[in-house]
Amino acid sequence: MIRESESGNLIILVVGLLPYDSGKTTLAKSLVLKARELGIDVGVSKPITAVSGWYHYESVLKSIELGVLVGNDIYSLHSAASSSDPVEVESAVVSLLMPPDPERVGWQSSAYTAFSLLDQVVCMRVTGIGAEGVKETRHFYVPSNIQKLPHTLKNEIKRLLDSLQPEAVEVTQEQVENILLNSYKLADDCLKYVTEKHRIVVVESYSNAAAPTQSALKATVVIAVAPGKVAIYDGKLYRKALMAISDIKEPWLTTTDEVIRLLKPVLTLELKPVSGIKSRIERIDGVDRILNTIFESELIH
Repeated sequence: MIRESESGNLIILVVGLLPYDSGKTTLAKSLVLKARELGIDVGVSKPITAVSGWYHYESVLKSIELGVLVGNDIYSLHSAASSSDPVEVESAVVSLLMPPDPERVGWQSSAYTAFSLLDQVVCMRVTGIGAEGVKETRHFYVPSNIQKLPHTLKNEIKRLLDSLQPEAVEVTQEQVENILLNSYKLADDCLKYVTEKHRIVVVESYSNAAAPTQSALKATVVIAVAPGKVAIYDGKLYRKALMAISDIKEPWLTTTDEVIRLLKPVLTLELKPVSGIKSRIERIDGVDRILNTIFESELIH
């Protein structure tokens, strides 16, 4: 039987070993569903995210439906938690990426894959939180990047921009970089808002960043996930290791592997694969053991 922690607030930070497809969202969603099954109040957060509108077209469709730019990962967690928190606050900074027209680079794969994130951002949302949860949301779009798209994708972005409230503001590629650099504080404030409201909060990092914001370093437990395996770490020790190697750069510029190579996990657990269809309704095998380890260890005392 899984017991609740006797401590107040429990923050579980889920980080990935790989830049993409580590399995962070699948694991985070499994934890949320199990906590809900146990009757535990749980909040969710993915403070910063970038989503491909080509590979995750459902994000574009959901954004059009909601009238606000959202990523598929946070909406999946939001739904699993039956969350009443604004999804914009749960994920304060969202960048929508679209691949440029391959014909523009002569169908050369090397040139095509060399496009940076800034070359592909077509739309962004930044949300800040104020007193008593009052939020301010801003949308932006990048005409110079939209012009690089095939006509079919340009039409999809037009549909999206027509649906967004508040209306998106035109920015340059250089301004996008400044907006991103200045948005970490806003994302951190939104994370604080979520963590103060809930008994347990599951925070998902982005890519293979060791932590998405400063407040994420207050995690009680850190779970690193890679294909086929998870490792659970003491949050305090993880934070100390990260700070020891990130004196000259922010935590989100440090990768997960740089931190965990310095630590011994409390538990490692092998995972079975989950099919893409079943993952919408089924949980990862072993999630009970993961939560048992967290609740029964000294990590939360």
